[in-house]
Amino acid sequence: MDALLTQQGIEHGFITRANVFDAGYTDRDIRDAKRSGILITIGPGLYAIKDSYIVLNPAQQHLIRCRAVAARLGDGVVVSHQSAAIAHRIPIWGVELNAVHVTRRDGIRGRREAGVIHHVGRICDNDIVDLDGMLVTRPSRAVWETVCNATIEAGMVTMDAALNLKIASREELIDASERFTNWKGSRRARITARLSDGRAESPGESRSRFLFWRFHVPKPELQFYVYTQGGILIARTDFAWPEARHLGEFDGKIKYDGTFGEDGRLTILDEKQREDGARAELFGMSRLGWVDLSPSKAAATAARFNSGIDQSKRLYTRNRTVIV
Repeated sequence: MDALLTQQGIEHGFITRANVFDAGYTDRDIRDAKRSGILITIGPGLYAIKDSYIVLNPAQQHLIRCRAVAARLGDGVVVSHQSAAIAHRIPIWGVELNAVHVTRRDGIRGRREAGVIHHVGRICDNDIVDLDGMLVTRPSRAVWETVCNATIEAGMVTMDAALNLKIASREELIDASERFTNWKGSRRARITARLSDGRAESPGESRSRFLFWRFHVPKPELQFYVYTQGGILIARTDFAWPEARHLGEFDGKIKYDGTFGEDGRLTILDEKQREDGARAELFGMSRLGWVDLSPSKAAATAARFNSGIDQSKRLYTRNRTVIV
């Protein structure tokens, strides 16, 4: 392959069949490049430099396919749904990425072709933004499109992330829910919106909150700060049930923040010391990780949290006034 063509594939992430022909090569050269491991097909008439493409994560690979599809289809379509969410750098989980999603602007009916799903829907100029030459639905619409096609659990991950990163506001999402109230999946999306919280800082935290909701664990406070009686910050935990003096952590990581000493050095304590400090202030602790969120373990995880909350309430709130 021509060095300039290869460089283009590395810089832009993809090469089109037309690019190959413009460089003086033929379909036979494309087949030879694929056979020798230089190129990989990422869509009809779309290729990527294999060594550069296969090291990317699924979201990064999907974004390259989005750009390639947008370049091939032109201004008649807008990248939408989870494809647009990825273009806006909104984290997603549990959402299908096999195909690039686009919404038609030209009135052509919706269809599914190799690697591309064409949607037909009402879309106006105000719904569209330009990201480095690629037309994409604006963040609030992209989130709503994604959530309508996702489970509540997966939708919470996307919506929490958009709110946390301030890519979309609560008001913008409410507006989207009112505009697209009759869309398929909109009822599920409205439930997701009621459960969403921008204080969640990771997909694990969002999925944990879904587990709490589904299995009737009391709704927790998020990003809870634990102080000593003398006002010294010990830890910041993902979840807390202050009335029961109980804390929760996803993946066993307690975050901390604060300074120590006259020189303002950051307090660095290991996880065990921070948990011991929280327990010394009469808080119980429950933890969960990815495996605890699996369908086979979710109910048992919820039961364990409920048991821990009840135990902390018995142990630490007796004859104690709780101020929250």
